[in-house]
Amino acid sequence: MPLYKRDDSPYWWAQININGKTIRRSTKTAKKSQAQEVYDHLNHELWRQGQGLQKLRKWSEARDKFISEKSSHSSIADMVRHLNFWDQHLGHLMIHHITTETISDTPLHFEAATANRYRATLKSLLNSARKDWGWIQSVPVIRMQQETKKRIRWITREEADRLIAALPDYLRGPAEFSLQTGLRQSNALNLQWPQVDLLRKTAWVYGDEAKGKADIAVPLNSTALNVLYGRANRHPTHVFTDRKGSPIKSIDSGTWAGALKAAGLENFKWHDLRHTWASWHVQNGTSLQELMALGGWKSFDMVLRYAHLSSEQLIRTAQNITTHQSSQNALHHADSHASYEYERQT
Repeated sequence: MPLYKRDDSPYWWAQININGKTIRRSTKTAKKSQAQEVYDHLNHELWRQGQGLQKLRKWSEARDKFISEKSSHSSIADMVRHLNFWDQHLGHLMIHHITTETISDTPLHFEAATANRYRATLKSLLNSARKDWGWIQSVPVIRMQQETKKRIRWITREEADRLIAALPDYLRGPAEFSLQTGLRQSNALNLQWPQVDLLRKTAWVYGDEAKGKADIAVPLNSTALNVLYGRANRHPTHVFTDRKGSPIKSIDSGTWAGALKAAGLENFKWHDLRHTWASWHVQNGTSLQELMALGGWKSFDMVLRYAHLSSEQLIRTAQNITTHQSSQNALHHADSHASYEYERQT
């Protein structure tokens, strides 16, 4: 009898015979309909194990294993947030029951780019479950949304001067340094003196601190060097410090908003200092290939965002063929004139 009751337990018990063995387990429910579901699931799982197939795994097992393996990843906080969201919608499922339809039916009320980050984390987990753990046979198709390209936000030198003047003293240095080097906020705030060589006019961002996971050499122009000279001997390790002389951990949003208001700027984030740096470079003739190397980008697509700002440089470049053609025309007219004069005189 597959399901039976015992005198010493209020629950239904399951009896399963497989490969000549009898297995008895409590279903931990007093309702026979629920006990039948437990029995069917247990019977199927034991059959799969008997066939040498992988054990059926719960979503919670996959989530916890994935977080454990990615604990040292720089984006682990974002991954945990994404998985906590999926936990609300997939937490009741075995991972082999997660389908393309299940994922598509889950509402993600975010902008396309943000929603795609949530889907990417889920896809990464399922890929690990298939390739690394052998928990599932295939990964469902996860469709990404089309992302709207956003306009690059940058400011003029005059606007930048107003912003820096409006910032507290301790933030002026890192802001100007970001404008002159293109360093991201965390890399600028966490910059330490061992990463700086003033004689060689170079700083370094190590791969474990870089977004692209590769070391970045940062050439220092005269303005960036002056910022560093002004910070010398203030702290034994960190270049930039707060009012109390301690390393700056973060930028207070209220302080930043106040500086923007005082400078007459709107919709401008600290990361837009990097966009401004890149925009200034392109507008002053830096090639996209050079910009890619300076900014530590691995993909050329990332620097193509700034291509439209090189119009003045391209106009000058466009003159190359015009100048050449004009020279050729001038030589042609000169030859024609010489031939005409020779024929007229003879």
